[in-house]
Parts: sequence; C-alpha cells; structure tokens
Amino acid sequence: MTSSIETLSIELIYRILSYIDDVTIVLSCRNVCQRLNSIIETYERYQKMNLIHLRSNRISSNCLLCLGNILRRNQVLKILKIDCVQLNTQAEQDLFEELLKNQTLTTLYLCWNRISSQGIQSLANVILHNQTLIELHIEGNHLDSEGIKHLSYSLQFNQTLTILHLKFNQIGSQNVKDLAKSLEKNQTLIKLYLGFNKLGYEGS
Repeated sequence: MTSSIETLSIELIYRILSYIDDVTIVLSCRNVCQRLNSIIETYERYQKMNLIHLRSNRISSNCLLCLGNILRRNQVLKILKIDCVQLNTQAEQDLFEELLKNQTLTTLYLCWNRISSQGIQSLANVILHNQTLIELHIEGNHLDSEGIKHLSYSLQFNQTLTILHLKFNQIGSQNVKDLAKSLEKNQTLIKLYLGFNKLGYEGS
C-alpha cells in the first residue's frame, strides 16, 4: 500500500523536508497540493528562510508562481539571487511585478540573465517605487542606452539604494553621463561599480 501526502502525518512531512534544500522546497514542493502548501508554511525552516539563490536554471511558469508566493508571503526574506537564469519576457514581467509589491528584500542579484529592454524598464520601475532595497547587482546584462535612461530616471528618486553594481554591461560614455546627471539628485547611493564597461577616457 502506498501513502499519499494527504495521509502522511505533519511530523513525517517535516522530516522529509529536512532532507530537501531550500530552493527545492520553494520551487518544487510548493503547489503540489493545498495540504502540502499549508504544512510548508508552518515549517520552521521555511518561515526563517532569508536567502534564495537560483543559478543556471530555466524558470518555468510554475516555479515563478512558487517564487512569487514566497516573495508575497515570506516576511523574513532579505536576499534574492537569480544568476545565469534564462528568463523569457513574460517571466521577467511576472518577477518584476512581484518585486514591485515586496517589502522585505534588501539585496537583489540579477546577474548574467540578459534581461530584455522591457525587463530593464520594469526593473527601473521597481527601483523607483521600492522602499527596502539597499543593494542591487545587475552585472552582465548588456544594458542598452534606453535601459540606462530608465535606470537613470529611477535613481533620481530612489531613497534607499546605497550600492549598485553595473559591471560587464557594455555601458558607454554617453550612458555614464546620463547616470551622472541622475546621481546629482540622488542622496543615498554610496557605491557605484562600473568596471568592465566601454567607458573610454571621456566616461571614466
């Protein structure tokens, strides 16, 4: 006779979860059934989860649904790292919509994801309205001029970011001028990393 999740005791499910890593709990165990969702939400390790790191994965729509759930409901998540992940346009949009609502993250890594121009515009909107992010990494996304303009505009009004990493983005001298103008009005940013871009003498 086989047992289903519906018949397993909470204690046994807790024991099973103790052998599973955080990312698997968030992306694979959620949304299997309502009972498992409810049990996971009472699981102590899930409640205390303050870091999620996704790397070199394809994020399915179901995974994004699970990630969106923890961004909405987890009150202790501080650091989200999404590196070298293939995000399509819809996935980007869904992710940034959730980030726009989130009020707990302080550090966000979105490195080497080749974020689209539309995605950068959505990210700029997050920067414009978010009131908790302190550190943002968007290295290696090959930002175009339009994307830099959107970022520059949002930085004028952001009041929380203190550290911004923009390395490996093929940023040119004119892009740096746009950033410089926005930072004249920004009163919180302390560190800006622009290494390995196409600044040239004029932009350095």
